[in-house]
Amino acid sequence: VSKPNRTAEEVHLTANRLVAIARDRAGLENTRCIIDPGIAPVGSDTEGFLKMVLGAIRLIHDDPGLAGVHMSVGLSNFTVMLPPKCADGSPVKSALESAFLTLAVPLGLDMVIGSVKRKYELLPEDHPAMQCLRDVLELEGYDAVMRVMQFYS
Repeated sequence: VSKPNRTAEEVHLTANRLVAIARDRAGLENTRCIIDPGIAPVGSDTEGFLKMVLGAIRLIHDDPGLAGVHMSVGLSNFTVMLPPKCADGSPVKSALESAFLTLAVPLGLDMVIGSVKRKYELLPEDHPAMQCLRDVLELEGYDAVMRVMQFYS
């Protein structure tokens, strides 16, 4: 019986198994494979899924056996259940999604399922959304959720 992946290492092992099956059974080259490492909503992430997905992206990208494999996430899943705007009127979702991209693209993320209504961009390190995600990566449990709430309040 299979169970959901809970660690970056489990996602990496699953990616290896999936790519091996695609290679062996369908004759696909790595460059034709797309792995979704499993992004989760940051606004309810009490289990450290942000750390997991970023770690998995790094492990998959750094694995010579997975060279050429593409990685994609459903980016709007990251900010589902969050308000569209901060208390000061600035955007919540596009800022946090862009902050995620700023962290994930250098690690190997090269595709997203996104929205044409969002303005994605790589953010400077001092952007409030970047500071928020950096803090979330250091926090655990409800402290991480409360930090996201602080970002938009």
